[in-house]
Amino acid sequence: MKRTNRHFAVLIGAAALCVGSRADAAVGLIFSDNDNTPTSTSVGQGSTFPVSVKLTESSASDQVSGVDYQIHASTNGVIEFLSRNSQVAGSSFTIANGNSDAQLTPIVLSPNNGTDLGTSTTSGAAVTGPNTYELADFVFEVLSGAPSGVYTLSFVSTDDSGAPPGYAAGSINTLGTFTVTVPEPASLAVVGVVAAGLNLRRRKR
Repeated sequence: MKRTNRHFAVLIGAAALCVGSRADAAVGLIFSDNDNTPTSTSVGQGSTFPVSVKLTESSASDQVSGVDYQIHASTNGVIEFLSRNSQVAGSSFTIANGNSDAQLTPIVLSPNNGTDLGTSTTSGAAVTGPNTYELADFVFEVLSGAPSGVYTLSFVSTDDSGAPPGYAAGSINTLGTFTVTVPEPASLAVVGVVAAGLNLRRRKR
């Protein structure tokens, strides 16, 4: 069987996922905040939250050397991109496809961040599965005054015909999302009162 290095761009939403010449891959792009509810969090107005983006491969036939993507919010003007760390310890993907981490500036998702956040392998060679690779760590903020509700982060592609590096779109079976719940301020106040009461009881004991 001919070995082919494959590169991926992500495209979701109203448009269909672009599929390359091979559609048998089991490759995923997912969000995780690495806790016991890895694809969701509850965040108050004006607070920050971390999220990692990871590449999953389930087969030795999966070969990926880079991914292009932007991050999309389901509602404009609620969540702000603050920073990306693409130099994750032990990661195989440390080469930024577009701007470096230092060049990326905070931007409110309306609905996308507006620039390629993808990374490529340090060596330039494709990595294979089965494995999970951490691509980058991100920090976001729920804006002060954001309406309470449930919001979703997802992936969209960059222009995969552009440079650098202009990866051709390929088949990605799993396109993850991340749910951000912004509670009513009163709900947060109740939680704070309960926590204070528990601390007081502990002290009395």
